[in-house]
Amino acid sequence: MTIRILFSLIIFLGSLCAEASVIDTSAGKLGELLEKETIDNNLVVRGELDARDFEVLRSLPESVVSIDLSKTSVKSFSSEKSLIAGFSTFDENIIPPYAFFHSRTSEIILPESITAIADGAFAHSLVKSVSIPRNVSYIGDYAFFGASRLSEITFPEALTSLGKGCFEDCAAFSSVNLKGTGIRSIPERCFARCPALTAVSLPSGVVEIDDEAFLASSLKAFDSSSVVSFGNFVFADNGNLKSVSLNPEARFGMGLLMNCLSLETVNGVPADIPDLFAPNCPGISISEIIGNAMSIGKFAFANNHATTLILSPDLVELDEGAIGLISGIKEIKALGMRADVPLTHPDAFLGVDTAEITLFVDSGYEEAWENHPVWKNFHIFPYSDGISAPEADDNSISISFVDNAITAQAPERIINISLFSINGTPLLSLTPDDCVMSIPTDGLSVSGEIIVIFVQTPSSSRSAKIIL
Repeated sequence: MTIRILFSLIIFLGSLCAEASVIDTSAGKLGELLEKETIDNNLVVRGELDARDFEVLRSLPESVVSIDLSKTSVKSFSSEKSLIAGFSTFDENIIPPYAFFHSRTSEIILPESITAIADGAFAHSLVKSVSIPRNVSYIGDYAFFGASRLSEITFPEALTSLGKGCFEDCAAFSSVNLKGTGIRSIPERCFARCPALTAVSLPSGVVEIDDEAFLASSLKAFDSSSVVSFGNFVFADNGNLKSVSLNPEARFGMGLLMNCLSLETVNGVPADIPDLFAPNCPGISISEIIGNAMSIGKFAFANNHATTLILSPDLVELDEGAIGLISGIKEIKALGMRADVPLTHPDAFLGVDTAEITLFVDSGYEEAWENHPVWKNFHIFPYSDGISAPEADDNSISISFVDNAITAQAPERIINISLFSINGTPLLSLTPDDCVMSIPTDGLSVSGEIIVIFVQTPSSSRSAKIIL
């Protein structure tokens, strides 16, 4: 008997919580009507609304968990004095500016007849889910800025425009699906600082992504191969971003991938790499990225690591810090460039000890590099299909081949050992940073052939030919 009574009580209390207050109103009269009513958890409004009524709705207590406006229409309204956030004129069928600013209601169903949502409409509100009506074509600037609990939103096919900062700082926003909409541009800071945002689906018609659109979010992968214009710092500070696909023919702003700590793969790299392209991205292969580069911008890869860099034969310019602040570089290969030394900023290698780096250049063109005010500071080594390495430059460096292992020993630390086939094909390059180095030859697929070994220390070098 006791259990039955308790069960009935639970059902009765649940029905009370589910009950809704239904209000029929005309424009500007909602406040007067609500003063006469005890509002339940759920409020249903029918009839006509204007900006004055939204002032009332915005101020409802947090105990009102949902507001259903689907059966209302929004009328125009003008006032001699400002009503909401300095605005005094409000258009028909548009949710007014800052209509639900700081609202404490968690679910809001919008009028079916609206065509736009004005600036700041839900900024800093506690709304959790919103379904945008089917005729809405525009969502204004900062419309959902700082809506910290917003986790679910659906977009209609009619949507063609988003305002700047539209969903910025929405902490619970985990995914965005804009496919099926008419969106062609993602404006500045539209989805910036959304720490839970891991996935975004864009329509194929998107051609522009503006400044900081996804700054400091948590995207894992992004395909923007159809985009023709990227603003500044579009994906910067996305610490979880692992791969990104770009359109190499697009226009790029600076700082596109700055501080993407997990980034590993970049597809569609532009020939003209912009300033601050991917600094502080320790997982990327810089050599792969610059393989077809015609120019490299300011500090494009600062605070990264690389041991070998292979420059494109088409490279024509290195700007300030282009290869600067990169640790671990042991060798740079500038093959195929001959005497066409790229235009190089005096601080292109800022923070890099160039005297410790071997620069491989085409044999016979060493003088062009040796006479350059920047490149002359490298240890320049001529390279050709016949291997024109200097023979026995320094006899204090010993090279031996015993028990299927090549051993190099020097009176100072060895900074580079390179192996080549007799026709010049690179086989192996190591940076031992020790006085002795042994290399097993079992793994080399050149048995019975002649190979050339080149050993370099900070002050000297030696090469030798060995028959395996």
